[in-house]
Formats: sequence, structure tokens, C-alpha cells
Amino acid sequence: MLLSEVKKNLNKEVYYKTGKYKLTGCILRKNEHNNEFFYVAELLDLTSNRSIVYCRLSDVKLNPEQAVLENARR
Repeated sequence: MLLSEVKKNLNKEVYYKTGKYKLTGCILRKNEHNNEFFYVAELLDLTSNRSIVYCRLSDVKLNPEQAVLENARR
């Protein structure tokens, strides 16, 4: 997912690896080692509604086909 897509997809269903999640936030962080900025997505697990996952924003997909293809490449 691109940063420009975050606003319109907040609180909507997204895909990460093989599961469905709700995008609940996006966090800007700074790497202490090389001083580079990066974005982290905050995802709520839709199956349990209690688990929160933090992952790279670029790993979040808008449809399940993208998520499966990306997961198969790894």
C-alpha cells in the first residue's frame, strides 16, 4: 500500500500475508541506525478482534490476490 492510499482505506478491510485485517492506523518511525524514516501500518485482526499487527505499510495489500502473490514470492 502506498501512503497516498492510507486515508481512503482507514477502517476498511485490507490484506496482509494470508489474512484479512482492518487498517486502523499508520505510524511514521525513524530508524536509529541510519536515520531514515519509514511507515508502519497498524492492523486489527478481523478474526479475533483482539489482536493488533504492526507491519511495513508496503506489505499491506488492498485485495487478496496481491497478498497471495506477494506471499508466494517469499
